[in-house]
Amino acid sequence: TEDGGLDNDVPADDDPEIVNQQPDPNQNYQAPCSPVDCSPVLPIGPAVSGGFGVGSTLSLGYFNMELTEVVWGGNNITGKGKIEVPMFNTWVNVEFNNLQVNAQGQVINGQAFAITDPGATITEAMRNTSGQLAGITATQVEQVKNYVEQGQRYTELLNPAGATNLPFALKTNVQDLTQLLNITGMSFGPDGALLNAFLPVEIPEAINEILAFGSKGVCFHPTGLSAAGLQELTMLGTEVALPFGPNIDLVVKPGEGEQTTRVKWDCQGYESLQVAGAFVFKGNMLTPVEGNEPVAADFFFLASVWGDFIGELSMPAFQVKGLKGLEVNEGQVWVDYSDIRKIDGIQYPAGYQGNQSEIWKGFYFPQLQLQLPTYLRKKNNDRITIAAEHLIIDKMGVSGKASAAPLLVLDQGNLGGWQFSIDQFQLSLVNNSLQEGGFDGKIRLPISDAGIGYNCSLSQTDQDVGMDFTINTLDDISVDMWAANLTLLPGSTLSVTVENEEVITAADLSGSLTLAGGLPDQEGMTLDFPDMAFEHLVVRNKAPYLSCELFSLASPQKSLNGFEVSINPENEGEGVALVIDDSKATLQLGFSVKLHNATKSIEGLTQLSVAGLLVEEGNLQS
Repeated sequence: TEDGGLDNDVPADDDPEIVNQQPDPNQNYQAPCSPVDCSPVLPIGPAVSGGFGVGSTLSLGYFNMELTEVVWGGNNITGKGKIEVPMFNTWVNVEFNNLQVNAQGQVINGQAFAITDPGATITEAMRNTSGQLAGITATQVEQVKNYVEQGQRYTELLNPAGATNLPFALKTNVQDLTQLLNITGMSFGPDGALLNAFLPVEIPEAINEILAFGSKGVCFHPTGLSAAGLQELTMLGTEVALPFGPNIDLVVKPGEGEQTTRVKWDCQGYESLQVAGAFVFKGNMLTPVEGNEPVAADFFFLASVWGDFIGELSMPAFQVKGLKGLEVNEGQVWVDYSDIRKIDGIQYPAGYQGNQSEIWKGFYFPQLQLQLPTYLRKKNNDRITIAAEHLIIDKMGVSGKASAAPLLVLDQGNLGGWQFSIDQFQLSLVNNSLQEGGFDGKIRLPISDAGIGYNCSLSQTDQDVGMDFTINTLDDISVDMWAANLTLLPGSTLSVTVENEEVITAADLSGSLTLAGGLPDQEGMTLDFPDMAFEHLVVRNKAPYLSCELFSLASPQKSLNGFEVSINPENEGEGVALVIDDSKATLQLGFSVKLHNATKSIEGLTQLSVAGLLVEEGNLQS
């Protein structure tokens, strides 16, 4: 007796008293779903040329076949029969050509094939247990399922004493969803039996879209499958794109290696599903940090049924549309693609108005890193990173908040060669729309050791994140290279632009300049030139580094070492000028000095030049 097969009392071939012995119709099969080796012990000949007719039972591998039509031609037999398949709760009608049978009623050569119901649309590729799956379409699989459903051709409803044609299906209910494993082809031979199985998975959120799975040549025995036990159905066709909202596609891929899209099943029917693929985000929601391909988050999930996926996935760095340069770095990302449960511990952003029950679907970032644009860097050239949490992406877009205070101290930042700080940063997104965003701090111009306060508001544009800088401090700042103080007026501005990957910073200042006290390298000389108004003194990080449209030399009184000074721009040699020579900035003053205060005094014309040199060290200017 072959373990797991039919328990036949078959005499030895050399027993002369038995001719054309028929198998015992009262077979004791293995227990349901028992694993059995695919290959029965092959019977031996010789083939007989008669002795079996209608009503006779032949042994065909592990199975019994009762003959219903018989035509002999020499030692070949052609006709029809029915084979008991307890696993499917029925007998299956079969047809055969040119079988050869030994005297013990064992088929030693040839095959019997399950008969297809005349009304069923089953292609030859779906019927034939040999060959590949190529060419079998999801539509064809769906047609078979519809035929089974219309006729209620479920194994649980079949007549155990009757015989049926294909197709029929193992019906399984999982989470209130019906899964039909449709049997479309069977072949029976002395070396084993094979079947074809196909299963469509409907996608509720995609109208008229299904995923189809199939397998051909699956080894089975009367009460179960092969020794492997659990079988797999392969995804048919190439990748399928399913809508996940207006701006996200769920692309299911066949996969490769162990991470493939397939259905697992056993002798009781559908068991589970595993899916490989990617969520692909369209460019009007997210843009890539590198390359031009759409942002895609790869996944591989195991699930009981379609529509119940929750798990962690891999997602590359991305940018929200209109905020290019503000990068969300790869971090821990969870996807919720389930209607019946949700991510453990999920926290929705404050003020989020979307559905927060189990039917919510989307992506959840418990923690993430937000990088500021590349031109906002630390002085060691590292990117500036903000730790954030509880960001989500749903069908409407990105929602979340990020804040940090303080983020960067003054001597750590580098903005185009200028030191700067970020005292406070905040960002708020709702459905991919920037609701609030900006940061503030201080920036140190090369002409001064003091920091000027600034604000920067963020905005969405067609491309890069918009940054609008304004100067918010009107305090005096010292300009040591000129031994001067600047008093700023409202209207002074700060701009930051990027051209061909170069950062260009410029401060446009208006106010007054005061020279007071001693000069470097000029011992004993003191100046008192207060409140010389200037307009549009522009400081840049690229040449020309300094320029000024206007200096005004109105009152109050000015002096040099206590002697009265007068400056009349209409007189030759008198006035104030800013002279730029490469990285050298010289403030030139031409004036008349009265040597005493009497009505008649000695007066002389002189010129004083105060120069400063731009120094760049460690990517920083001073």
